[in-house]
Amino acid sequence: MAMNQLILLRLGNSVREYRLKSDLSQLALSNRAGVSLSTIKRLESGQGCDMVNFINVMRALGRLNDIEMLLPEIKLRPTEVMALRKKELANKKYRASKKHQN
Repeated sequence: MAMNQLILLRLGNSVREYRLKSDLSQLALSNRAGVSLSTIKRLESGQGCDMVNFINVMRALGRLNDIEMLLPEIKLRPTEVMALRKKELANKKYRASKKHQN
């Protein structure tokens, strides 16, 4: 089984466990999250769903903070921030000058 499929199965199992712990039926969760019943069924069975629906389901389960744990804030040193800004500016100038060449 592919790694992505294993991750989807694990997410689906977690959503099912959160739903059952909250004493919600699949239909009740779909109504609370504003998604279709088939979306909940697909998600819980490991078939996945789009990110917006996943976020809505996690919000309905009161588990939105769990998603935030996947996105830790990246701390950059001030010198790294300046270097990235200079690089972005250089890329913008290059693209702008390239347009004028035509």
